[in-house]
Amino acid sequence: MCSPSVAQQVGKHKYAKKPTLRSRPQLNNHTYSLFTRQIRECSDWNELRVLFLKQRDQLNTINLLALVHQLTKVSDKKSLAKFEDSGRHAFITHVVDDLSQPRHADKLELRGIANVLWGLARLGHNPGATWMDHMLLRMLQQLQAAGGCEDPLSLSQAIWAVAKLGHAPPPAWLDAFFSVVMSSMPDLSPQALANVLWGMAVLQAPPRDAGFWLAYYEASMSRMHSFSPQGLSNILWALATLDVHPPSAWLRSFWQAVAHVVPSFQPLDISHVLWGCARLRLEPPQKLLKALLLDSRPKMRHFGTQEVANTLWALTTLRARPKQVWLLAVCERAKRCMTEFKPQELATLVWAMANLAEEGDGKAGLTRMAPAFFSASLPALQYFNAQDLVNTLWGISRLHWAPSELWVQALHEHAFSLLPYCEPQQLVYLMCSLADLRAVPSKTWMARLFQASLPHLRTFSTSDLSWLLMSCASLSAHPPRPWMEGLLQASQARMQEASPSVLCVMARALVRLKYSPSPAWRQAFQLRVLGVLVTTTRDEVPAQAVSASSALCPGSRDEQDWSLGIAGVSTARPSKGNAGAHKVSSSEGDAGEDGAGEAAARESIAAAGQGRHKHDRRAAASSRAGTKHAIGAPSHEAEAETMFEAGALSTPAKGAAAPKAAAKHVPRGSKAAPHSTAYDSRVTHETEVLWRALRTLGVGQGGTLPHTST
Repeated sequence: MCSPSVAQQVGKHKYAKKPTLRSRPQLNNHTYSLFTRQIRECSDWNELRVLFLKQRDQLNTINLLALVHQLTKVSDKKSLAKFEDSGRHAFITHVVDDLSQPRHADKLELRGIANVLWGLARLGHNPGATWMDHMLLRMLQQLQAAGGCEDPLSLSQAIWAVAKLGHAPPPAWLDAFFSVVMSSMPDLSPQALANVLWGMAVLQAPPRDAGFWLAYYEASMSRMHSFSPQGLSNILWALATLDVHPPSAWLRSFWQAVAHVVPSFQPLDISHVLWGCARLRLEPPQKLLKALLLDSRPKMRHFGTQEVANTLWALTTLRARPKQVWLLAVCERAKRCMTEFKPQELATLVWAMANLAEEGDGKAGLTRMAPAFFSASLPALQYFNAQDLVNTLWGISRLHWAPSELWVQALHEHAFSLLPYCEPQQLVYLMCSLADLRAVPSKTWMARLFQASLPHLRTFSTSDLSWLLMSCASLSAHPPRPWMEGLLQASQARMQEASPSVLCVMARALVRLKYSPSPAWRQAFQLRVLGVLVTTTRDEVPAQAVSASSALCPGSRDEQDWSLGIAGVSTARPSKGNAGAHKVSSSEGDAGEDGAGEAAARESIAAAGQGRHKHDRRAAASSRAGTKHAIGAPSHEAEAETMFEAGALSTPAKGAAAPKAAAKHVPRGSKAAPHSTAYDSRVTHETEVLWRALRTLGVGQGGTLPHTST
C-alpha cells in the first residue's frame, strides 16, 4: 500500500476541515516532491487511484505527468477483468480531465505534452478528438513561438502516439512537424527515426517536400547498424505502406544490417520484412531470404494469424519456393490457431498454400489442414468479400481438397448474394473453380449469373470470355440466347486480341454447348486463326492442322476459299531456318503482327479463290467425302476432349489479386513452362485441338451444329 498521506506528514490534524479550492494552502516544492515519490512507489493502479482521489486538489502538473508515466509501468491490460478495466478507464479519464484544466494545460511544455500522449498511447486510452486537438494546438503554438524544437525526440514520440491513438492531426501541425524534423534529422536517434516513419505510415501522411526523403535516407544510412531489429522491420514496413521506393545504395546498407540481426527477429519482424519486400517488389538477397525462412521455422509456434497470412502472401508474391518441411511447419501452426483467422486471412492462407506447394506429394502433405480449414471457414463464409471467395475457391481447387456438401451449399448461398458485385475476372475465376470442384450451382444461381454479367460482357477480356463460356460448358449450364449473343458479340469486337489458347478454348466451349455462332463471328474467328498461323513458321504448325484445313466442309464459296487459303498460307510460310528477323508470336497471344497477319490471310484467301477452278473435281469430291467422315466420326471429338481434360490447354493466365497479385494458374499435373522467344510446344497441342474442334463445329451450313444465333 502507499505511504501515509502527505497532509499527515506535514503536521495537519486528520480531523481538520479539508480546505476548499479557494482556501487551499500553497504547498512547497518539498511537498510536491513527496507526492511524486509516493506515486513512484505505487505498484498497482488501484493504489494510484486512491492516492489521486485523496490528493487530487493538491497535485500539480508534474505530479500528474508522473502519475500517467507510472500507470504505463503498473498496468497490465491482459490480466484485467472487465470491471477492473472499466474502473481503470474511468480513473485515466479523470486524470486527463485534470490535465486539460487551464491551471495545468498552461504549464505543459512540448516535452510534457509528448510524454502525456506517449503514456496514453501505451495505455490504449483515447481521450477524444477535442482533447487531442487542444493538445496538438498547444504544441503547435509552442513550436511557432520558439521557431523550432530543441528536443526532436519529443516530436517523434508525439507522432508515434498520435498514430497509435488513431487521431488525424491537422495539416498545419503536420507541416510544422515535417519542417522541424527535416531540420533536426542529423540529431535524431535510430529509435526516433523509426518512430517518425512508422507514425507517418499509420497516419498515411507522407511529407510534401521531396527533400525530406533525401535527408531521411542520409541520416538513417549513417546509423543503419545501430537500429534495433524492430526498428529495421518497421522502417521497411512503413516505406512499403507509403509506397516509397528507397534508393539502391540505401537498400544495400539495409540488407547488410538486417542480415546481422535476423536471429533476433521476432515473428512480427520477419513478416514485416517479407511483406515490405513483396509490396515494393524488392528482391532481397537469396542468402537473406534463406536465413529468414530458416530462422522462422523454429519460431513458427509463436506466429500469430496475421503473421502467418502476411508471410505466406509475401513469399507467393516474391515467387519464393520454401522447402516442404517449412510448409508443413506452417500447416501445423495454422491448424492450431485456425479458429482465430479472420476471413481475409483464411482466404490468403489457402490461396498462398496452393501457390507455394509443389504438385504431387507437396500438396498431398497439406491435406491434413483441410478439415480444420473447412470447419473454421464454414461460419466465416458469410463475411467473405468477392475477392476472398474467389481466392478461397481457387486455392481449394488447386490443392485438390474436397469440401463437404454443407460447405458447398453455404458457398453457393453466399456467392449468390455477391454475384451482382463481382468484377469480370472474379466471375471467371469463380466459375472456373466451381467447374473444377464439380460444384454445380442451381438453375436460379446460374440465371442470376447470366443476368448480372450480361450488361458487362463488353468489359471482359477475350480470355475471360472464353473461360467463362468453357466453365458453363463444364457445369452443363446452357446459357440463354441473349447472353450467348452478347458474349459472342463482345468476343468478336476483340477477336484480334485472342491468343491461340483463347481460340482453342472458345472453339471447344462452343462445341460442348452445341452452339453455332453467326457467320459474321465465324469470319472474324477464321481471320484471326489465319493471322495467328501466318505469324508462325512452317515447321511450327503440325501437319494435322494443314490436312484438317482441307477437310473442312466447303459449305459455301467463302468457306472453301478459307480452307484453301490456309493451305496456301502454310506453304508460303518460311521455315525456321529461313525465318531471319521474322517476328514470332508467343503462346500468350502477341498481337503485334495482327494487322500484317490478317492482311496476308486475306491475300491467301483471294489467291485461293482465283485458283480454285484449277483444282480437279475428283479432288474436290474426295475433300468433301473426307469432311463428312471427319465430322461424323466421334473419335476426333473424344480425342479433343481427352486433350482438354489432360491439360493441353492452359487455364486463365491471370492470377487473383488478394492482399493483392497471384501466380499464374497452371493446369493440374503440369508445371509452368519457362519463357522462350520461340513458339512454345504447347501451341502445337493447341493448334491440334483447335482444328479438331473446328471439324466438329463446322463452318456455315456444312457443320454438324445447327445455326442457333440470329
